[in-house]
Amino acid sequence: MLPLAVLDPGPEVTGEVTVDWVKHVLRRAGVMPGSDIVSVEKESLGAGAGSWGELWRLRLHYGAGAARGPASVVLKLGTRVPANLALPRLLGLYERESRFYAEVAPQGTIRTPACYWNRYEATSQRCGLLLEDLSHLRAVDELEGLGVEDALAIVDQLGRFHAARWQHPQLDRFDWAQALNGPANSLAAGFYREYWPQFVAGYQDELPPSAIKLGALVRDRFPEVLDRLAEPPATLVHGDVRPNNLFFPPAGESGDVVFADWQLVGRGRAAFDVASLLSRAMTVEDRRRYEAAIVRRWHQSLVSAGVPDYRAETAFDDYRLGILFFYVFAVRGVGVERANERAVAFAHAEAKRIFTAGLDLDLGLLLA
Repeated sequence: MLPLAVLDPGPEVTGEVTVDWVKHVLRRAGVMPGSDIVSVEKESLGAGAGSWGELWRLRLHYGAGAARGPASVVLKLGTRVPANLALPRLLGLYERESRFYAEVAPQGTIRTPACYWNRYEATSQRCGLLLEDLSHLRAVDELEGLGVEDALAIVDQLGRFHAARWQHPQLDRFDWAQALNGPANSLAAGFYREYWPQFVAGYQDELPPSAIKLGALVRDRFPEVLDRLAEPPATLVHGDVRPNNLFFPPAGESGDVVFADWQLVGRGRAAFDVASLLSRAMTVEDRRRYEAAIVRRWHQSLVSAGVPDYRAETAFDDYRLGILFFYVFAVRGVGVERANERAVAFAHAEAKRIFTAGLDLDLGLLLA
């Protein structure tokens, strides 16, 4: 399987990016035949950098009069700090994303960044991806919230993606995509318990007592939530559907949404992805107003793509169940160091969105 066993070591070993390496990779990928790169400018993108890895934009400069390939590409590398490898190894982050781009993305069931180079080595955890730069596309401000038209476009594509492997007999061969009750999410149950007292101390004045009570119930029943999310009917799920991982056509233009960051791709109930989107990315007011229509639209996309015997009522119940998982994102968030005031503001907005969704939808009844 060539994409996982590229012979050239690439920059994941040294962190160095050379002109010759970039030319070699892009020519092999067929995106710049005849072009001549004379220099590469490396720019840190910040997001994705740190303990789990590095993210860079490579601006490519071509010779005068030369044919031109892409103006820039994005390089995603794993951490080069040995002490920081334990968690990505346990969660399978590097393998999941590498295997997704090698085995699933080429099937074309969902739009992803073009992948020009893909390296993963299990023993050392050395890894890297060279990807299409999507900076020309439109981004959505997570703090401002996702609009309904963008949400509908997302679930249209998610429905087709989910349907392609719905209860597929070969789904288990994607064993690198952990089940939703697998080791990675089981670890999250421990995070929930560890950070719950700190969460309560920080949010008890922002959330009603009924929200805190429900959060405690989810904490105590979290393994059960995971098991139910892993039950059939199962398919592949993105695992982290939110605006920071999505790129949209420019305003006034048509086209597919592009789904990036596949480190948490998994197997389980498909509505998990819809729950991630609506409970975290939409304002409380917009979720209340549009969630029924958006979940119906996702269900219609599934049915149109050939999913049988999955009722709309079941789809909505699965969506409700999926929201319970994302309580752990809010709770674990109190232990994450935020880079600036805006990041702090979003963490509080996300927690209130998730916990309010739980009250609005009577999620405690799912655990009764």
